[in-house]
Amino acid sequence: MSAAATVEAVQDKLAAWSRADRKFGDVYNFIYDRAFMTHAAVETLARRSACTAGVDGETKKIFCRDMVGNIEELARELKSGDFQWGPTRLVEVKKPTGGTRSLQVPTLRDRIVQRAMTYVLEPIFDVWFATESNGFRPGLGPPSAIDQAERIVGDPRVGAVIELDIKGFFPGLRHEDVLAGIATRVTDKHVLRLVRSALRVSPVGEPKAERGVPQGGPLSPLLSNIAFAPADEFIRTLPSVESFVRYCDDLLIGVHGDVGVAPNTLSEIKVHLKYTFDLKIAEAKTFIRRPDEVCFCLGHDMHRSSTGEVIIRPSLSRVERLRQKLVAIRDGAGRYARLTDRQKQKSTKRLVVGWVNYFRPRALAEELAASTLTDVMSTHGT
Repeated sequence: MSAAATVEAVQDKLAAWSRADRKFGDVYNFIYDRAFMTHAAVETLARRSACTAGVDGETKKIFCRDMVGNIEELARELKSGDFQWGPTRLVEVKKPTGGTRSLQVPTLRDRIVQRAMTYVLEPIFDVWFATESNGFRPGLGPPSAIDQAERIVGDPRVGAVIELDIKGFFPGLRHEDVLAGIATRVTDKHVLRLVRSALRVSPVGEPKAERGVPQGGPLSPLLSNIAFAPADEFIRTLPSVESFVRYCDDLLIGVHGDVGVAPNTLSEIKVHLKYTFDLKIAEAKTFIRRPDEVCFCLGHDMHRSSTGEVIIRPSLSRVERLRQKLVAIRDGAGRYARLTDRQKQKSTKRLVVGWVNYFRPRALAEELAASTLTDVMSTHGT
């Protein structure tokens, strides 16, 4: 049996046991199991990010010089308890809306270990996550979140829609909330110790982190979902909430009844986030709207028409973002500075195809992408 098949078979068992409300006191051995480590290494090395080194300078090319030996070394360190997380490399990524997002790039070996941990923890917890949670979960993502958002806006029982953004979601999560969430299912002290030490990892030269889930590794999305799962359940059980959808730190909440009910609902959620998780909402990105007003969800504008139909289209801000990226490729700006004309063509095609595949309705997305590309190319040199 291949490493991938072995991992999948174990994951199926872990998920079945978790559904039966079983506690897991002895799963650490799976993390350093040869099949889990091999599959984690193969998956990590297959990603484009494998060419990006952490602070130790090790890349895919270097690791693969003795891939089997390196995997066995990691497994031995984990089994003996000698494994130590390395510091991360801090990368500031510009946000399209302004400001930057801090990413912490772990070493390649740490990414492999994180992925092996994800293989063990994900099947245990994912079966308990709310169906409204769509971020970074198997089989779910932006498409499923947008589908749910459409249903919320189109639901005749929904009289108001709350667009809610959580401020500083990943940096703001408390370590104790992450660990408490894991402890509801996993009591293995070795796993808890490994997660606790992973949370404390910080960029090179900085003190150990006291708060937050570091973005940049494969484990952080799962840990954030585990920590926030009780909040999902709280929102779901609010009497005024008809339905909601969450993708990471963005929520769209359908409130039944009159629009006047929504402020109280929003207030309840704000208080819960503050006093239970010490999290705040981003006031400038949080709105209450009627369903017939334009709502924003994951790059899409949507509203309910007078006939009850949901009208959805790519947001104008996302069209403008596409235009800016096309201009950058055309002019060889920034990261595209060293591209040949052929490489520019490939980058343009990849960008447009990805954009069209993401946005809906597809026919409109194709039309907008084509017109934007034509406009950018026609103004070249003017």
